Amino acid sequence: MKGIKVGYLRDAAFSFTTRKIWSNWSKAVLNSSQSLRFKVTPYRKDYAALYIGGGFPEKYAEVLSANRSFLESIRQAALNGLPIYAECGGLILLAQTLRWEDRAYPMAGVFPFDVEGFVTPQGHGYSELHVDQPNPFFPTGLVLHGHEFHYSRISLGDKPADTACAVLRGVGCFQKRDLVVTKNVMAGYTHLHALATPEWAKGFLNAAHRLVPRSAHRNASHTIEAMV
Repeated sequence: MKGIKVGYLRDAAFSFTTRKIWSNWSKAVLNSSQSLRFKVTPYRKDYAALYIGGGFPEKYAEVLSANRSFLESIRQAALNGLPIYAECGGLILLAQTLRWEDRAYPMAGVFPFDVEGFVTPQGHGYSELHVDQPNPFFPTGLVLHGHEFHYSRISLGDKPADTACAVLRGVGCFQKRDLVVTKNVMAGYTHLHALATPEWAKGFLNAAHRLVPRSAHRNASHTIEAMV
């Protein structure tokens, strides 16, 4: 899997990434992109996967929502089967709408629900998840370890949302469930601990290798690049 290109967001809205993540993804070529710059897509055609970490998208909701070309590029990537893994702030970006301070901001619309922000934490502390449903990244039976700290919660509409994990410890997305899934996209409120859950990097890169066209691998280089 050496040379697989992985895109990720890195700017003021999505800043919760650590060196531990990158060290576990040492076989991948990492390329960053910015969500707050207009006419910048989060991925290129030779990307094999996209990671959207946590952050404070609610603080930049107006700018994010106005960047429709960026959001549409994420939605189309998801529809076309690109493996996407998102945590907390990334989950918000993939929702239909973010409701924050009495305003509604359209997001990427990958998942069929809205997210509502509050002034107090809706989930805070260590989390433990049990994978009990098929998904693109993890085998069933696996236990995932991490933490959550979010001021928002999902507002489910008429459409159901599929999830992959039961919450053994923590709050999760809703009804003691976490990691919502659609196509090759998975997102949740849990920030996985890269060292406590080494299967995360393996599962993510395996999905990138398995689920995207071969051209994404043939075009991959073997040096780390950045597009910022």
